[in-house]
Amino acid sequence: MIQKIKKKLIVLASVLTLVAPVALAVPAYAQSNTVEQGIKGSLICGSDAVITSAGTGKTLKGEACTLGAGQEGNLGTKIKSVINILSAVIAIVAVIMIIYGGLRYVASGGKQESVTAAKNTILYAIVGLIIVALAQAVVQFVLKGTT
Repeated sequence: MIQKIKKKLIVLASVLTLVAPVALAVPAYAQSNTVEQGIKGSLICGSDAVITSAGTGKTLKGEACTLGAGQEGNLGTKIKSVINILSAVIAIVAVIMIIYGGLRYVASGGKQESVTAAKNTILYAIVGLIIVALAQAVVQFVLKGTT
């Protein structure tokens, strides 16, 4: 009986591992004119070249330019993006640990020590998810006042 459950969990985990990247795929859209102008402006920066955009008719000159043209944002938005990335990574690790704890629970074979260790793994992963969610809320609240 336990062997069947283990087999089903392994098949389910394998299918989720293979299907998740496809299910979470994000479409890529064409570049906007602003991005194109920022790229062209960065390419000709410091030269005496002149580029005229056929679509908009705008002229870009390379003599007087600033590096990083087209990049907008302040420290708050950069911190927010770094915190979002870190939170996503930690959340993914926590979900993996929950799955690992579940597999350990199933594979424990009724041994009390193994069952307790598996339950603790799941509990700590859930506590980690709650802490990440609360930290995300605090960061959003603090950065809302600064931007």
